[in-house]
Amino acid sequence: MREGGLELALRNLLQRHGYDSLEAVRAEEARSALRRVLARRGFTPTAGEEARLAACVDRAALDAWVDAAVTAASAAEALG
Repeated sequence: MREGGLELALRNLLQRHGYDSLEAVRAEEARSALRRVLARRGFTPTAGEEARLAACVDRAALDAWVDAAVTAASAAEALG
């Protein structure tokens, strides 16, 4: 399979699972990691914080939130 064929196959696979791109998968994984860290720290995001987290597709912001969640005093602080 040529490179173009591989890209098409990947795009089709991602779309079958509800993703627009590989970056969307990576963002979903970052959101999942953030939720796990918050839960392990005993923090429950408010509905507004959860909506903000769910809507975020910026990997840099998500990664920064995961890092902040490790030492934050609350979910609100982590999502600064």
